[in-house]
Amino acid sequence: MRDVFAKKGRYPSLVEDAFKDNWPTVFKYIGSVNRHDHKKMLIALQTIEARLVSGKVCGRLADRITPDVGFFSVHDCVALPDSYRAAAHDAFSDVSHQLEFPLRVETK
Repeated sequence: MRDVFAKKGRYPSLVEDAFKDNWPTVFKYIGSVNRHDHKKMLIALQTIEARLVSGKVCGRLADRITPDVGFFSVHDCVALPDSYRAAAHDAFSDVSHQLEFPLRVETK
């Protein structure tokens, strides 16, 4: 997807061609955002993702766990003790339902 969201230079790309064929308006918009900086769209999406996790999910999570439990977020993930895995899943699920947008949750 780098060739769609952050392509630098001109070279053939099957992924870019397929995206352009299926979503021409979105492709044109991405191009206009990246006009002066090929990374601008990626940075914007990563910023939204980080704010979603730190602002929304961590807020919900803080309401579900005791104050003595430490946790932190890094970009799109939350690190916390394994015993609070269900609370993290519930926080992501609540935000997903609130936004009416599916969030993929993966535990490691």
